[in-house]
Amino acid sequence: MTDLTLEPHMRVCRAGDILDDDLDGELVMMDIERGSYFGLNKTATRIWALLEQPVVIKDLCEQLTSEFNVPAEQCSKEVSVFLQNLLARGLLQVVTDGRS
Repeated sequence: MTDLTLEPHMRVCRAGDILDDDLDGELVMMDIERGSYFGLNKTATRIWALLEQPVVIKDLCEQLTSEFNVPAEQCSKEVSVFLQNLLARGLLQVVTDGRS
C-alpha cells in the first residue's frame, strides 16, 4: 500500500504483469504476482484501456467526459477514487521523467 495521493497533473499508467480478458462485456483482471483478481465494469474497463500508455489524470478525465454522459466534477472524483484503489493494489504507477 502507498501513502501517495494522486493529483490531476500526475502522469500514470498500468503497473505490473496483469492478465486481462473480456468476460460477457466486463473485464476480468488477474494479478499473477499477488494471486488476486478483479472484475471491471464498462467505465472502469475503458479507464484500464486508456492506462495502457502513460496519461495525465486530468487528460484521462477529459477523455472520459467526452465519451460518457457524466459531469466533469463527478468524473474527476470517481476516477480519483478508482485510480487511488488501483495504486493501493499495485496495479497503477506514477510515471516520472517521461518513463514508467
